Amino acid sequence: MAEPNPSKPPIEYVIDIALGHILSRSLYVATELGIADLLQDGAPKTIEELSSSTGAHPKSLYRLLRTLAAQGIFAEDNQLISLRSIQKLVQPCLIYHS
Repeated sequence: MAEPNPSKPPIEYVIDIALGHILSRSLYVATELGIADLLQDGAPKTIEELSSSTGAHPKSLYRLLRTLAAQGIFAEDNQLISLRSIQKLVQPCLIYHS
């Protein structure tokens, strides 16, 4: 088992572990919803457009995508969501058929 990074306080180590699960699950949900596929044309979309296409609750979807935008997966500007250059890694066709 890996030892905690001694340069970090123990609480930061625990927070990193907890956030790792949250980010992993967030990426999974966004992939299952096909968000990257909906954004592949390059045009930013509103949360309303994305929630309508996926059937997801708009406010919950916005929180999910803001979480992933903070990690560089998606971009969020004035409540418009778009893809970053890592788009191909979060498209289900590549995940499930590679």
